[in-house]
Amino acid sequence: LIHTYGKIITSSVDSQLWLTRLPTNLATFWEEAPEGTLLGTLTFTKGTPAPKRGSKIKLGQKAIEQKLSLAVSEKLLQSDVCNDNPKLAQVVNDLPLDYTVTNLTTKIPVLHPFTRKEDGSIELHGTVNRSCNLQMERNTKRYRSMCNTRMADAEEKPYVQSMDEQTEISLLTGLNKATGVITSGFGSSIAEFGKQMNEAPPQLNNKRKFSETQSVRSILFTLFSQQTHWAMKELRGFISAGRTEKEIRTELAQIAEYHKTGEFKGFWELKTEFKGAAMNDGKNDGGHAST
Repeated sequence: LIHTYGKIITSSVDSQLWLTRLPTNLATFWEEAPEGTLLGTLTFTKGTPAPKRGSKIKLGQKAIEQKLSLAVSEKLLQSDVCNDNPKLAQVVNDLPLDYTVTNLTTKIPVLHPFTRKEDGSIELHGTVNRSCNLQMERNTKRYRSMCNTRMADAEEKPYVQSMDEQTEISLLTGLNKATGVITSGFGSSIAEFGKQMNEAPPQLNNKRKFSETQSVRSILFTLFSQQTHWAMKELRGFISAGRTEKEIRTELAQIAEYHKTGEFKGFWELKTEFKGAAMNDGKNDGGHAST
């Protein structure tokens, strides 16, 4: 022990690793899986290249979004890892299997994951050269099932403490004064509405289509009249018809501000002097768009 304690093993230090922030349930599930288990498959989808300057996307051509995604193996959910651990089986009951890699960056400090061995030596497993987050895919059956389960669990829990019999609450029509549980009323209505939203069939091709002759700035004012903050990815989805991201960014830089920090980090917000114009454009808009 005296010869090995504090010794640093660097044979694998050149291995390139990713540091990933995982959803809690997925992290718990992966932590319980035995070493050597195939946890998922990482897929890179090549997107449709942006049209060259002066050209447009062919009529009827569907633009494919470039993305990096992770699919968790469904066989892993049905393996002995879950069968031998009832608590873990409950965690993965509605665990989403499809994730999108977001916030991928190489601008990180020098990090070396390591393991301290029983003999006191330290083994470096490599060097972290990328960090990212895993975001659950929203338009999947398992994700909607997970949301419904959470709302059902929340509905069963008491939201109001026991109160004196003389206390009256006009908003809660179904308050059981003995137990303090809401059986019907405002809280249950919100939960029921959320459940209906999740169970509704997915709406496809419901994006508003703008005329090719309408200017990018006019479309931006229309969109900002409906929503105060926009991500570039969302704007590209609405402003199509051959417009490049460079054209959109050029107009955005003149009328909007980009949030680099804070609650709306990564989103664009209309400058104060243009907000009135956006509201008027939203009220008068009627001939530029078609459904």
